Parts: sequence; C-alpha cells; structure tokens
Amino acid sequence: MTTSGSWDDTLFLVTDCANPAGTCLSGDNALPDGSRVYYANPGPGTRRVYLIASGYSQGAGGFQVSGFLRPTVSVDAASWGRIKAGYR
Repeated sequence: MTTSGSWDDTLFLVTDCANPAGTCLSGDNALPDGSRVYYANPGPGTRRVYLIASGYSQGAGGFQVSGFLRPTVSVDAASWGRIKAGYR
C-alpha cells in the first residue's frame, strides 16, 4: 500500500490494535509523503490485519491509500473447486 498526500504520513499494518508495537507486520514513515507497507501472509490460512494511518505532530489532511491484493492460491491448472476453497 502506498499513500499520497501533502503532509508527513505514517502507515502501519498490525494484527492487534491494542498492542501495535508488539504486532506490527510492516510500517513506514516516508517524508514528506508516500509511505509504503508490504506484507505477504506466510501460511495457507487467512489473517486479519489492520491498517493504521497517522501523521506527525500537527500534520493532518486528506490522503489517498492505494494497494493491491494477490490470491494466495495458484490458479495455474487448478480446478474451480480448489480456487473457491482458497477464498473460504
């Protein structure tokens, strides 16, 4: 994910909002903007992650987050049932 805006933004991906420092998967504090975070799920199961966007000091304003998701299941020569099972 990448941000764009006119202020100093920060992005973090965490698994527990009550313990962000202990569960941070990825984070970036680009200056002045354009923070980027990357994460690849290491296992076959699903995982819930939270995106935290914040600003430095009095930094505030509108921003845009761009990102993409890729399927974790290979679709090469797979049956329709196997593809559907990857999203359950």
